[in-house]
Amino acid sequence: MESVINKIFEYYDNVFFEEKVEVDQRGYMGTHYDGLNLDYYLENSVLGIDYLSIEDYFETIANVKYVETQSLFSQYSNKSLEIKQKVIGAILTLVNSSSYRKEMKKTIMDKSKAFLKRFGLELKDATGVIQIKNDYKLFEGSYCEIFLFNEQIYKKQLKSQYRSEEAV
Repeated sequence: MESVINKIFEYYDNVFFEEKVEVDQRGYMGTHYDGLNLDYYLENSVLGIDYLSIEDYFETIANVKYVETQSLFSQYSNKSLEIKQKVIGAILTLVNSSSYRKEMKKTIMDKSKAFLKRFGLELKDATGVIQIKNDYKLFEGSYCEIFLFNEQIYKKQLKSQYRSEEAV
């Protein structure tokens, strides 16, 4: 599953990687380069007041380094599943809370939800912060479901219709 989840980083690279122009302090145009535009999302969101920069945002939220000139795939495809989920959650939180490219927001969110749902992962929006619920369903029985909790632990859980019933 870890290698398959990398496809979402390829999709995000297609959406967020663009030509950028460096502008100096006097307002003169400088170097043209290709880079990620997630800093624009941060600047145009309410999150912009809480973080010094996009690098600070990713270090705080996902505990990873962020390099604007490298693709998301090259930066995070070799990380653990847990880190990938934090990075995806951080990206979707930015997109969801930003006014930058509002017309793309629904498409990005819907495609991300659909892709993650194929692997038993779902998005959970807790007070504006999007997290990925780590419930990769491996097996299902008549009363229980077996989930991959992390790389070493499985979780067995009663189905929701049986959780609410009292033990007799």
